[in-house]
Amino acid sequence: MAKKPQTIPSPWLMLAVIVGAHLAYAFMFWDQVPLRADGIPVGPNDPDPWLRLTLVREWLLGGDWFNHAVPRTNAPFEGVVSPWTRPLDIVIAMLVNLQPESVEMNLRLLRASLMLPPIWMGLLILGMYQVIRQLRPLPCAYLMVCVLVTATPIIWNYFGSGNADHHAPMAAIFIWIMAGVLNPSPSRWAVTRTALLMALHLWISVEAFMLIGIIYLWYGLHWLLGDRDRAAPLPWLTTIVAIGAVIATLLERGPAGWPTPIYDAISIAYVFVLLLSALLAWAVYLLPCRTLKSRFLLGTAGTMSIILAVYIACPLMLHGPMAGLDPYVVTNFLPNISEAQPLFALSLPHALGLSLQPLIVLWIAVQCWRRGNGILTVPQARAIVFFVVAISIMYIGQTRWSYYLFPLVIVPLAIFLGSLFTPAERVI
Repeated sequence: MAKKPQTIPSPWLMLAVIVGAHLAYAFMFWDQVPLRADGIPVGPNDPDPWLRLTLVREWLLGGDWFNHAVPRTNAPFEGVVSPWTRPLDIVIAMLVNLQPESVEMNLRLLRASLMLPPIWMGLLILGMYQVIRQLRPLPCAYLMVCVLVTATPIIWNYFGSGNADHHAPMAAIFIWIMAGVLNPSPSRWAVTRTALLMALHLWISVEAFMLIGIIYLWYGLHWLLGDRDRAAPLPWLTTIVAIGAVIATLLERGPAGWPTPIYDAISIAYVFVLLLSALLAWAVYLLPCRTLKSRFLLGTAGTMSIILAVYIACPLMLHGPMAGLDPYVVTNFLPNISEAQPLFALSLPHALGLSLQPLIVLWIAVQCWRRGNGILTVPQARAIVFFVVAISIMYIGQTRWSYYLFPLVIVPLAIFLGSLFTPAERVI
């Protein structure tokens, strides 16, 4: 009697198990205020999620949409203004309003914070599935994504129960953006969707501005090296991102705040830079530059023109998103925040352990690039090397960039492990 062919567990079932288990754990604390398990508080030890829930409560109880001030603060400085924006607040408010009004507001907010992490985890894994689809859709690779996500504690650091901060949705949105960037032949709609996600990313937090710059650089390098087909999405992409940033600023700031440059949140300052970037993208794409030298000179001149314009219009923009912060925050507060520490500030074994996965993925990608065959094509291997190296540089500077780096790293690692269980695949 012939044996039945062996099958692998469905990756969709694994996704349902991960999200379902996360939800089941959340429902254990559905009626508890405060959230405690065996006397231990449930949720992150970071006060940011709890402050965000407080700010959402102020808004839902009649606060001004455009008011970002922190009420009733006992901080040593008066007039503390939060850099957080409304997209995540809208999601929290929706989860609150789905619950009966008879339930007390604080309990509804806590329940919303319990439901958020499973939602973001589901979106993150679905985005990683989409990246695999663009690179190499091996059935086992999808399964390995679930295995690696489950076994990577540094990811769960931002997806723990009760975490209502923006780090988890930012990670999920970024991996969907990378799925669009790694698409070898995107349609106009696919480019538009990716650009809108980039604008939403920036609206939620201006830390996305650095990632937008990395993506622009990726397309710009293709243009510089004469690969017009691969660089073709850049003009349309930059235009939609700039338009999205304009809309986000109009919705977030209100008429009185439109002309005011703010550096730690979406404002006219970021709109200005993105509009100039879009103009440069159209210029370099339309002007006939047939040699590497001419393209280099045009790109350099355009970039320097943007820097000069920013220096004239809003010079603090060149100092980054912390330009408008009180010096005390920079010198006394941020150095004591663990996620703001550089990787090399950790002990050597700890730092090496946190670097192992990125190093393995870089080795795999470099081998595929050098040999011209393997689980990744040469263009795919180049892309993985570029983005992993770029984000790793930021990760070395501040370990909080891990929630962008590790989901991206897990994808090629899952493809590699998945190929080991696919006999027809040629593995390096």
